[in-house]
Amino acid sequence: MVERLHIRAAWAPMLLVLAYGLVVLAAGVRAEDLIPLFLAHLRRSVIALLALTLIALLLTLIVKAVRGDTEERPFVFLARLVQDAWRRDRLLSFGFAPVFFALVLASFSSFKQSLLPLAGFRLDPAFAQLDRALFAGTDPWKLTHWLVPSAEGTWWIDRAYVAWFAPLIIFVLMSWAAPVKLRTQFLLSFAVTWILLGSVMAFLLPGAGPCYYGAFHAGADMFAPLNLRLAEQNAFAASSGWGDLVALKGQMELLDSFRTKELMVAGGISAMPSLHNAFAVLFACVGFRHGRTAGALLIWRAAGIATERLLSPAARRPMTAPVQPLPQPTAPSRPLRPSLP
Repeated sequence: MVERLHIRAAWAPMLLVLAYGLVVLAAGVRAEDLIPLFLAHLRRSVIALLALTLIALLLTLIVKAVRGDTEERPFVFLARLVQDAWRRDRLLSFGFAPVFFALVLASFSSFKQSLLPLAGFRLDPAFAQLDRALFAGTDPWKLTHWLVPSAEGTWWIDRAYVAWFAPLIIFVLMSWAAPVKLRTQFLLSFAVTWILLGSVMAFLLPGAGPCYYGAFHAGADMFAPLNLRLAEQNAFAASSGWGDLVALKGQMELLDSFRTKELMVAGGISAMPSLHNAFAVLFACVGFRHGRTAGALLIWRAAGIATERLLSPAARRPMTAPVQPLPQPTAPSRPLRPSLP
């Protein structure tokens, strides 16, 4: 018999994101812009769901074999899982996950690229001054580059930034395997984070971020030394065989998309509030609800251990660029002003 609790658990988050998508359309986003983004995200989500599910099943079978649990044959085990899922909610929690994920990201991406620029990124100067006030008159990036001055350190931070997308995808698509209460609480929190922080608060507190300061604001670019330092470290990392900094490439792609007004799958410029920080907290909360070990892993203790081993002298040849004094700001190029209707 179908469990009504699981039916409600699947539909509650879906109705929330459907309402979000309708509000985005009512606010001025064109359906012909949103729908292609939705289909692109859906296609990727379905492929990712099938791959992740297959990996999870294979790992489960391997663990059962290692433990000597061979009473149930693999195909019988898989058939029982499918039957249980069908009896529980007719596979609704499994099938709706990629649709939910695609609709959230398509609605957010459409809002971020079509509507958010109307706010004008006007608070960047205020945010920059607030940062300096909080750090005793010093730009925070100067402190972080003093603590991590090498190109190698910047490269690892860049890769950690990109790795954030892995739990973002896995947690949603594999939520069908979680207990119903935890799954529902997580998906509702996931949707609300995109809606309230990523959309509402981003429109009320518009900022493009330090890397785009010179592109959107007239006058001297106070973050030109930061961009120059990152460009130098990127060149050193690339010449050392480690590869370019992914964040720098993404920044240029987002700026090009903003200039041409062509919507891209993961496009849009926004720096406040930080969804990276918000979702890192959400992932940790989910981990601790599952267990202390999972929670500890998700607050990056494992990353610290791995980094110590990777950066040890015996691990590999270090890639340390010579530390140079912070460059002085150069004359900024002509700023790009957002064209407001």
